[in-house]
Amino acid sequence: MLSLRKTVCRNLNRVNVASIGRISVVAPRFQSTTTTAVNPETPIKPQAKFNKENKRVYSHINPKLRDITHQIQKSSQAAKGDLSETVEILEEGLSYLREIQESERIDNKSLYSKFQPIVSQILFKAIHSNASLGGKSIEDLLDILVKYGVASRYYFTAVAVHYLKTDENPFQKVLQLWVKCIEFEKSHDLTSTFPYVNTLLKNRPYYLPNIVFFAYVQVCIEQKVKISFNDIQKLLLTDKLPSGYLIADTLEDVGLSSKYKNELSELQKAVKIEASLNLDPNGPFVLRRITDIVSKNNARALNNLFREVKETSARNGKNISENTLARFMNAYLDLGLHDDVFRIFDELIHSGVEKPSTKIWEVVIRAIGSPTNVSRTEDKEALLSNFESVIQTMLSNGNELDSKILAVIISGYATLDKFNLVDEYLEKYVESGKLPMISPIKNNVLLGLLHNKKIQEAEDKLKTFMSSDGYVPSTTVMNSFLNVYSKASNAKAVEGIVNFMKSNSIPENVATHSILIDYYFKAHHSKGLSADIDGLLENINNSKDIQLNEFTFTSIIDGLINNASNFEAARVLFGKAVEKYPKAQHLYTVMMRGEFEQGSLQVGDALFEAYLANVRNDTRVWNMVIQMMLNKNKGVALSYYHRLKEDKISSPNEFTYYFLLNHFSRRGANENVQEILNDIAIHPPKDFGTQLPTLIKSLSEKFNVDSKILGSL
Repeated sequence: MLSLRKTVCRNLNRVNVASIGRISVVAPRFQSTTTTAVNPETPIKPQAKFNKENKRVYSHINPKLRDITHQIQKSSQAAKGDLSETVEILEEGLSYLREIQESERIDNKSLYSKFQPIVSQILFKAIHSNASLGGKSIEDLLDILVKYGVASRYYFTAVAVHYLKTDENPFQKVLQLWVKCIEFEKSHDLTSTFPYVNTLLKNRPYYLPNIVFFAYVQVCIEQKVKISFNDIQKLLLTDKLPSGYLIADTLEDVGLSSKYKNELSELQKAVKIEASLNLDPNGPFVLRRITDIVSKNNARALNNLFREVKETSARNGKNISENTLARFMNAYLDLGLHDDVFRIFDELIHSGVEKPSTKIWEVVIRAIGSPTNVSRTEDKEALLSNFESVIQTMLSNGNELDSKILAVIISGYATLDKFNLVDEYLEKYVESGKLPMISPIKNNVLLGLLHNKKIQEAEDKLKTFMSSDGYVPSTTVMNSFLNVYSKASNAKAVEGIVNFMKSNSIPENVATHSILIDYYFKAHHSKGLSADIDGLLENINNSKDIQLNEFTFTSIIDGLINNASNFEAARVLFGKAVEKYPKAQHLYTVMMRGEFEQGSLQVGDALFEAYLANVRNDTRVWNMVIQMMLNKNKGVALSYYHRLKEDKISSPNEFTYYFLLNHFSRRGANENVQEILNDIAIHPPKDFGTQLPTLIKSLSEKFNVDSKILGSL
C-alpha cells in the first residue's frame, strides 16, 4: 500500500513535488516543508480573492488537505476489525497539515470541516465494533482529536456514553472527560463548525452536561458525600440545573436508562431532598421555575412548587417575600386559577401583613375584574361591590395609584360593563393631568367593549385612539377583534385585521394563528372543502414574530381544543406535528388530554398507546390518564390502573396511589379505597413522597392497612 505522503505527491504540481522530494528518506508519511507549526487554536482566515465586481471569491480546497483526508477516509472505510493503521495515518496526517497550515494558507474551519466525516467514522467504528487500535485506547483516539483541534462536544458525549456502557467504574472518568471538554471548548473557536453526526447517537449539546450531572451525583452517593448544587453549577458552568426528569430523558435517548434504572431513581430522590433542603424561596431558581411552569401551562407543577416553597420556608425560617408571592399569584392567574390567587391573598392577610404591597393589590384587582372571573360569576353586582371595596382598601392603606394600577382598574370596570365608572376614573386621573394616558389603558377599554359585545363602539374607539397620539393596539386587542369576526364568519373583516396587523407592525403570536386556523378549517368545512394545512403552516413558518417548533404546535393545538373545540383542526395539525417531532412529549400530552377530557376516548387511547411505543413508557403518563379519567369515568380510570399494574416496564408509584386514594376516599368509595390499600401492601412504592403517608395514616382509622406499611411510614 502506498504511503499517504507518496499518494499526495502524485497529485501535486511539479514545484511542490520537487520541494517534498528534498525531504530525508527516513521521514514519516507526512513531514512539514516549513520550520514552524501552526497552533490549532490560532485562527487563519480563508485566503480571499476579489473579482471585477469587487465580490469576494474563495479559493478551492487546498489539494494537500483534500488528498490527505481522502486517503485517510479510504483507509477507514476499508478497515474491518483493525483500525490501528487508520489511526496512525490520521495522527500523522493531522500533524503534517498543522505544520504546513500557515504556509499553505489552510484555514481552521476548512481543516475542521473536512475532517469531521472521517473522525466521526473512525471514532464510532472504534466504539461500536471493538476494533483494534494498535495499542491505543478510545481515550487516546479522543486525545488525538483534541490535540489537533478537530474534536467536538459530540465526540466527548460519545465517549462518555461508551464509558457508562462498558466501564465498571465510569463516573469519575465521565467527570474527568467533562473537564477536558471544557478546556477544549474554551481554547478553540467552534463558532459555525459542526460535527458529523452518526446515526448511532443524536447531536444534542445538553446530553453531556446531563450525563455529567448524573455521574457527579453517583460519585457523591458512592463516596457518601453531600451533594452540593453550588458545586454542580460551577462544574457545569451554569446557574440553571436540569431536572431529574430531563436527565432520565437523556439516559433513555442514549440507551442507558435500563442499565441505570436504580441509580436514576436514587438520583431523583437525592436531588429532590437536596433541592428541598437548599431551596431559597425567593431565589432565582424558584422564579425561573414559575416562568417555565406557566409556559407549559402545568397547574399541578405550580401547586407542587408552591407547596415545596412553603414547606422549605417554614423549615428554614425564611419568609416568602411579597415579590415572590406576587409572582405565584400572577402565575395562578395566567393559568386561569383565580381561586388560588384569592387563597394566597387570604393567607397573606391572615399571616399578619396589614399593608400588602402594590404588586399584591394589582394581582388581586386584576383577578377580580378578569374576563374569566366576571363571566363565571352570576351575581355581577356583588362582584362589583367586592371590586370597589378592594380598590378603596388599597388606597386607604396608603398605596399610591399609578398608571399601571389605573390600567388594571379600568380593565375591571370595562369588563363589568361599567363604562360610566371608566369615564369617572379617566376624568379624575388622566384628564386632570395627574397620570398619563398610557397604551394599556386604551387596550383595556377596547378589550372591555369587545368582551361586552359592543363591537361598533370598539371599532369607533379604536379609530379615535389611533387618530390622537400614534397609539398602536396590542396583539391581545387585535386577537380579540379577530376572534369576534372569525366567529361571525366575516371573511372580509378577518382579512382586514390580518392586513392591519401587518401594516402597523403588530406582532402575531400563537393565539393569532390558533384563531386563524380555527376560522380557516370551519370556513372550508362549511363549503365542503378540505383545508390546506401545509399552506397554513408555511405562513406561520414565514412569520417573523414566532418560531414554528414543537412548543408552538403544542400551544396552537391547545388553543384549538380548549378555546375553539375544533378537534378536526387539532387532529390534522397534530398529525403534521408528530411527523416532524415524533418524540415530542408535550404534543402527545396536550392532544391526549383534549381527547380524554372533551373528545373521543377511543382516539385518546390510541394516542396513549402511540405515546408508549414512540415516546416513552413511564409512570407519569399513566398517572396523567388515570387522574383525568377519575373525574370523568371511574371505570376507565380503574382499567388504566389495572393495566399499569400488569405493565412490564412501568408500575404504580406514590402519585398513582395518592390520586386514587384521595379520589375514592372523598367520594366514599370504600371498596375501591380498600383495594388500593391492599395493592400498596403487595407492591409498595419505592418512595412514599410527602402526601401519601399522611393520607394512609388518616385512612388507617377506618380501613385495614398493612402493619409493615404503617411501620415504614
